[in-house]
Amino acid sequence: MTRITAILIKSLGFLCAHTPENFLATFAKTVGHLIVAIPSQRRRTLLSNLSRAFPDWPRKRLLSVARESAACLVEMGLFSLVYPCLSSDRIRRLLHIPPETERQLNELRRSGRP
Repeated sequence: MTRITAILIKSLGFLCAHTPENFLATFAKTVGHLIVAIPSQRRRTLLSNLSRAFPDWPRKRLLSVARESAACLVEMGLFSLVYPCLSSDRIRRLLHIPPETERQLNELRRSGRP
C-alpha cells in the first residue's frame, strides 16, 4: 500500500468518525440495497446461498434478507474504517454487549483461559 493510499484511508476513516451516525446508517442501507439491485457476482452469491439455506422462502423474503445482509456488510466496512478514530467511550456506546456475555468475558479474563 502506498503512503498516499494509507493517508486517504485514514482521512476517510476520520471523516466518517465525525459524520452523524444516522447519515452513515442511511448510506450503508442505500449501498446495501444497490448491491442487491445491481446484477453482480455478490448479488448472485447472496441470493444463491440464501435460497439454498431457505428453499421454502419466497423470493421477496430472500431479497429482503439479502438487502439487510448487504447493508450490514457495508456498515461493518465503515466501522472498520472508523474504529481507529473513535474514543473508548464512543466505542462502548456503539457496541452493545449483553450483560450475560459481559459476565462470561469477565470470568474468562479472571481465569486466564482463552
